[in-house]
Amino acid sequence: MKGGERLKRIIMAAMAAVIILTACNRITQGEVYDKQFTPAHTETYTTTRNVYIDEKWIAIPYVETKYYPDEYRVFIRKETEKGKFDKASYTVGKERYDSIKIGDEISF
Repeated sequence: MKGGERLKRIIMAAMAAVIILTACNRITQGEVYDKQFTPAHTETYTTTRNVYIDEKWIAIPYVETKYYPDEYRVFIRKETEKGKFDKASYTVGKERYDSIKIGDEISF
């Protein structure tokens, strides 16, 4: 495994751990402190696929394109102590996204 590939796997594992830990203590009600719209787009990745040929493994380059639809995300927080907050984010539909304003109190 090359250094870049190893680093990529370490980063992905760390991100997965953060997501899992965040989901365990996720709040479902709070103040909207941010909103984020990400327009639909595609991303192209170049990876490798290992193929077994003539009693050996050969890495073959493989190009993959993935489509991501529009995403509407709302970020909420709830104060736990003076100046300390639990935070969470939720993906919502366009109509709900448009109806929410920064500072609103909402529930999921």
